[in-house]
Amino acid sequence: MSKNSKIESIELKSDFETKFGTMYSHHIKFENGDEGQINTKTSEPNFKVGDSMDYEITETQYGFKVKRTYMQNNSGGGFSQPNPDRDARICRQNALTNAVSYYNTCSGITNEVATPKEIIELAEEFSNWTCNGEKKQNPF
Repeated sequence: MSKNSKIESIELKSDFETKFGTMYSHHIKFENGDEGQINTKTSEPNFKVGDSMDYEITETQYGFKVKRTYMQNNSGGGFSQPNPDRDARICRQNALTNAVSYYNTCSGITNEVATPKEIIELAEEFSNWTCNGEKKQNPF
């Protein structure tokens, strides 16, 4: 079971070699009274006194072993909240990309180059139709 507490103290105790390189053993104490050994890949860990840490603690024959954990986001499957402004920007960006693509295809056939104004007008038509459902009777 994962716990969370602020770090009260950290002390480097030793280092040791593994097949993955040097590991560093620290004694860590938490404000809630938990304490034990935590291993890191660097002599100076990426957490400090005063930081809040999610961790699991287990008792071994050598003492208490602390393992850092990362709490899962329980916001409903990882989907963000609706953001109409962001959605509208994405819709406009998609419409502009497709308007440019349309005119690029047409210019390859007719050898005519569209003006920026024409591209933006077509992008607005695409955007109004895809984002708002507004369709002109005869847009072309």
